Amino acid sequence: MRRTLLLVTLVFLSLFLCAPSAQEPSQKTIQVAVDMVSLPVTVMKRNGQRVADLVKEDFRVYEDRIEQDIKAFSAADEPFSVALMLDTSGSTMEKLQRIQSEAIRFINQLSPQDSVAVVSFAQEVRLLEDFTTDRARTTAAVRGTSSGGFTVLYEAVWLAFKEVLPSAHQRTALVIFSDGVDTASEKATKDETRELAKESRAPIYCIYFNTQEEMQRSPGIPAGGQTFPPNIGQRTTTIPATGAGRSTEDYMGGRQYLSDLTDYSGGRVFDALRMEDPARPLMQSRRNCRASTASATIQLMPGTTESIEEWM
Repeated sequence: MRRTLLLVTLVFLSLFLCAPSAQEPSQKTIQVAVDMVSLPVTVMKRNGQRVADLVKEDFRVYEDRIEQDIKAFSAADEPFSVALMLDTSGSTMEKLQRIQSEAIRFINQLSPQDSVAVVSFAQEVRLLEDFTTDRARTTAAVRGTSSGGFTVLYEAVWLAFKEVLPSAHQRTALVIFSDGVDTASEKATKDETRELAKESRAPIYCIYFNTQEEMQRSPGIPAGGQTFPPNIGQRTTTIPATGAGRSTEDYMGGRQYLSDLTDYSGGRVFDALRMEDPARPLMQSRRNCRASTASATIQLMPGTTESIEEWM
């Protein structure tokens, strides 16, 4: 069993009822004794990933080295906010319909209390829909995507960490649908985004689409639109057949990049092209990022500040 030390400051508040009166200027005070305390507990692995499926027997709570009786225990499956990032660059042109269908399938498996944001990235990064529980809006945002352009994957990941996820007010997760190959980022680097993944508590799940065959078969994919930030200007060239994002090394590096993001954040990479039922791993990633937060109700003697040890 693993021992985790948790210091919790328990403040027992008395309830004061003030009843001012014109005839009686003095106040009456009613004190309510509290001997049951709810102790919320979140258990995380060293990589920041939360531990799910906790039960009462996994915990031992001590007050001043005296074991306390846990009167009640429940696992709170709290809502979370998930940002879906869709690669809509030219390399995904033949895969976009499947990316859309798998993203919508993922959305439909979420709890009604979970909020979803939709981000697309090609030669620019677009927030198509901010966090919302309106499934019609998020589904429409996904269906409205179209492909074309270079890929600013690193800039998209950077923006997700810096701008999109911080706007959520609950637990967050990031789901990326991409081949992992960046061809045009100028404002963010691979190393910077990997460091952000290490620092973030949001698990990252990547659905990997290998688009190398399509890219090698295509003579060149038009690259319209703008990069981040928008005022840099437009690129109207095409990706040459021998250019960035077409070699085996590029695709091996892209796959490794997605693996790095998931490894650092406690997530996982799923290979979309080898799955018989793509919804199955997506459901698994949803369950993983819906890790439970345990809440134990313990009985303590009234006091001011207590040191509690939690054993697992």
